[in-house]
Amino acid sequence: TESSAAVLSDESSDRKPEAPGNVKKSSKGRREAEGNAQLVSLKYLNADHNRLDCFPHSITDLTSLTEISAVHNQIASLPSDLHRLSSLTRLNLVGNPITRLPLEVGLMTNLLKLDMDLHNLTAPPPEVSMAGFPRIQKYLDVLLRGRESRSVGLMGFDLLHVPGEVVTLTSLTRLVISKNSIAELPVDLQCMSGLRELWASYNKIQRLPRELCEHLTRLDSLRLDSNELTIVPIQIERLTSLTELQLQGNNVTILPLEMGSLYLLETLTLDVQEMVSPNPEICERKASLVVRYLHAIYQGRQTRVVDLRSLGLKSFPVEIYSIPSITSLYLDDNDITSLPPSIERLTDLTELSLKNLQLQSLPFVMGAMTNLERLSLPFSRFMVNPPYEVLLQGTRVTLSYLRKSYLCAKKTGYMNISNLSLQQLPEDIIRLQNLRHLQMRGNKIMFLSSAMGKMQDLEVLHMHNNGLLYLPAEFGNLQTLVELRMPFNQIKVLPADMKHCFNLKKLSLQHNLLSTVGSDILKSLTKLKSLNLSRNQIVYIPDTVGCLLELEKLRLDQNQVRTLPPEVGGCTSIALLSITCNQFSTLPDELSTCTNMTALHISANRFFQLPRCVENLKKLRQLWASNNELQGLPTFLANLPDLSELQLQGCPDLKYPPPDILLQGREVVINYLVSNMRYEMSVDTSSSETDLLILETRAKEDQEAAELAAELIVPLRELAEKALLKAEKAEVIASDLRAQVEIFDMDSIDDDAS
Repeated sequence: TESSAAVLSDESSDRKPEAPGNVKKSSKGRREAEGNAQLVSLKYLNADHNRLDCFPHSITDLTSLTEISAVHNQIASLPSDLHRLSSLTRLNLVGNPITRLPLEVGLMTNLLKLDMDLHNLTAPPPEVSMAGFPRIQKYLDVLLRGRESRSVGLMGFDLLHVPGEVVTLTSLTRLVISKNSIAELPVDLQCMSGLRELWASYNKIQRLPRELCEHLTRLDSLRLDSNELTIVPIQIERLTSLTELQLQGNNVTILPLEMGSLYLLETLTLDVQEMVSPNPEICERKASLVVRYLHAIYQGRQTRVVDLRSLGLKSFPVEIYSIPSITSLYLDDNDITSLPPSIERLTDLTELSLKNLQLQSLPFVMGAMTNLERLSLPFSRFMVNPPYEVLLQGTRVTLSYLRKSYLCAKKTGYMNISNLSLQQLPEDIIRLQNLRHLQMRGNKIMFLSSAMGKMQDLEVLHMHNNGLLYLPAEFGNLQTLVELRMPFNQIKVLPADMKHCFNLKKLSLQHNLLSTVGSDILKSLTKLKSLNLSRNQIVYIPDTVGCLLELEKLRLDQNQVRTLPPEVGGCTSIALLSITCNQFSTLPDELSTCTNMTALHISANRFFQLPRCVENLKKLRQLWASNNELQGLPTFLANLPDLSELQLQGCPDLKYPPPDILLQGREVVINYLVSNMRYEMSVDTSSSETDLLILETRAKEDQEAAELAAELIVPLRELAEKALLKAEKAEVIASDLRAQVEIFDMDSIDDDAS
């Protein structure tokens, strides 16, 4: 009993002296107890190279042991109360098939060295056991204490997976496995039904098993930040006790709408700038608002009503589109400044509330939302589309405006925004690419933006009864313009660049303040068919009016014009000329070439007699000459076969025809003129007949002379032919004589030379 060492081995060479007693194997408890009693003070025990398959339970009574060596045996496990050997500093178990260490080894605080085949260990896992005994001891100690406290913290152990010995601790309420290399959370963790905190930050976890969400329903803190997650399972809705959820440092860009059921959530961490749904502006807000947002969208799937009021939203939430057949949407009291064109996809929407937003315009595609009946908008003077003036007129007018815009852009190219009290042309209207016909009557537009020059598809523009003062120079860019009507405005002058609107066919500018129309403008508008300049202050018509070869209607009523230039005769296509209420006393004779004219209105001028040019206007059907200073009617009116309307009221000086004839209407007047035309012709009959007789006599004499000349021509022609034959013979004789003379002359020259 006084020995301090014992060696139990079948190899005794080079060993320490054996201690008395037998501790190798014993089948009898009495003998074992007696032997142990003798070894109670034993400090070193060597049992190398035996066939031990386990340590006897009684070995834990040898509390004085400081070193045990049992290499190369068949020991498969260690006793759970081995920690009673509190003095043990070294334990050598090399060459044994041990795969698991009991947690109680963690209590052996004096054990400094543990030698064994660590690569065979499964518990602790290799990544712990291969790090050395201090790490093993710490690991086991954590688990052992956690079994009692129900809280385990395994941070920084380089774990590759959650150890099985952890999974067996089903009563845990707190599990921390952060800062490891764990790639997967085992489904078996679902057995920890009482778990409240699961921290697994800074690992390589790729997914959160749905089974954990379904069974760990008491979880109030879940930290999964700095992992490799890409999705959050929809089953997370079952974790209704969650107050903290950390997901930053992953690849999560979409939160499931089911998270809207996490009403108790107070802390939510995300990679805000990487988020797609909800968008970053929502995700950067506190958790309760994010949850409320998700809940509103989630609930909307069941009710088709989405309430997102007072969430601090800055943009339209795209999650709205995931709700089929949404009927009501409330976005009041947010910071939204614009709505996307894609809102037109909400075709079933019947109610849209946008109160207290910072909107400046509504997309015209909202006109496609034909089921929309209730629209609540912010009444802001900064609203440009629909304009503030439209908003003031209520939902019906606003929706009508939007629908017209939409139809214009997508289908018709026609836009009517008349009588809306607009003060300027809406910018969104200017940007309508398909706009061809624009009606803006009865508004209060005083100025047109230069941006209007961009409306290069515009063909028809009506702006009756506005307050227009002038047109911008860019108006000349509207080269596709065919019809321009701007009556009842205050335009004083037309921009010179308007000459580039060379496709204009109809130009109506009545009831303005024009004093003339630029010469170059008229010269360029060669396709003009109708020109209305009535009720202006025009005193002068440029001679370039004669360039309007296709002009059919010219109205100059109620101006201060005194004359028309002779070049007006070039307007040979003109059918209507109306110059009532001016200062005319005559018309140029060149108008007689305008033979297509069917209506001539010259009432309320200073004519003393009807212009002579009227005589050639054979197609004339209307002749209005009331309120002039006419003294008589010319008989040539009777030669205008199509004249069906003749107005002569208010001509007090008219003496011919007599007043009683004038009062009986056009037919009586014409008949009177016809009869007087015959009388006038009979007065000149005698002189005419004399002249005619003289002419007939002269014609007869000339005829007789011509016949006599014809009789003389035949014999004279025969004599001429005979004379011609004689002349030809004489020419032959002359030629012969000429030849003889030439021969004689040559002989004379030769004689002189010799």
